[in-house]
Amino acid sequence: MTETTATLIIERMAENGFTQSRAIDALNHVIDTYQGWDKVPSVANFIQFNKRVKLLTWHELTVAAQDGRARWADYSIIRIEGVSACRSAGKKPALYASIADVERYGLTTREPKASFEDWPD
Repeated sequence: MTETTATLIIERMAENGFTQSRAIDALNHVIDTYQGWDKVPSVANFIQFNKRVKLLTWHELTVAAQDGRARWADYSIIRIEGVSACRSAGKKPALYASIADVERYGLTTREPKASFEDWPD
């Protein structure tokens, strides 16, 4: 990679709002997953790592559904860093992402269970 390309990647990361920590995560991700052995990664390989997904708590989704701004059928409980983002996982509030974001970004989900059941992790 040339110095010009590296500078361009840094500039594009700054323009796209990457924090220093997020830029390092993106760099490590490209190093770990890039499959173009004989090719230099493009700027897009780094920038596409910065995915932003709007997460809603159970309460926020309930209010949005009551106001007609959302439908429960369009959202799913997700997993964050391999851990279920539901109330039985660390007693934290459940987090929901839209199914469109789940499909767009390849998020991992958990199907809802009855309230008396824990989520096996």
